[in-house]
Order: sequence, then structure tokens, then C-alpha cells
Amino acid sequence: MRDAAVIGVGMTKFGELWKQSFWDIFVEASLKAIENAGVRLTTQITDCDINKIEIGQKVRLVFRKIQDEGRSNLHCYGYIAVVIE
Repeated sequence: MRDAAVIGVGMTKFGELWKQSFWDIFVEASLKAIENAGVRLTTQITDCDINKIEIGQKVRLVFRKIQDEGRSNLHCYGYIAVVIE
């Protein structure tokens, strides 16, 4: 397997971010770095009525567990898109 890297820069606002969790801050900076690098992100849309999804609809990305691999004891995490209503 070959290593890969995203060459981009992303930062959050400076200051006291008490209302944001570590993961919120991590996701915000990561997404800005991905956008800066010119990478497109493909993900699943979840937690919504599939019949109400429209092209161009706004979503927020949530970093969470996607699946567990029992035999090797791997926990797979990734971005899931949740529709903003």
C-alpha cells in the first residue's frame, strides 16, 4: 500500500472556541485543507428522507464511525453528510 497526503492548508478561527468540540474544530480545519488542495470529497448522505433530497441542497459533514470490522478489530471512521433543514 502506498502512502497518500493532502497538500493544503486549513485553519479555524483564533480565540476561545468553548462551544465547539475537538472534532468540530478538526473537521473544520480538515475540510478547509481539502478544499485548499483542490480535492473533491465524496460521501454518503444519511439521516434524512431520500425523497426530499435535491441537487444543491446544503449539508454538514459529520465525522463518525461508519463500521466495525469484527475479525481484525478495526473501527472505520469517516465523513457522513447530514442535510441541513
